[in-house]
Amino acid sequence: MTNYVMISHSDDGNLTWSHEEFYPLRPYETRVRLFRQGSAVNRVYRLRCSDNVSFTLISASAEVSVGT
Repeated sequence: MTNYVMISHSDDGNLTWSHEEFYPLRPYETRVRLFRQGSAVNRVYRLRCSDNVSFTLISASAEVSVGT
C-alpha cells in the first residue's frame, strides 16, 4: 500500500487553500520537488500525510527570483 504526502498552499493567511497535490512516500528515499508554483507574496505551504504513519520533514528550501 502506498502512502502519500499531500501538499497545498495558501496566499491569503490560511483562509483558503489550493487543491492538494499528491506525492507518493517511499521508505527512506522520498524526495518531493515542486516546480512551477507561480507567484505569491506571502505563500504558506501545508503538508499532510494520507495515513497514520510516521514521517519527518528534514529540510526544505526554495529558489526564489524577483519578477518584473
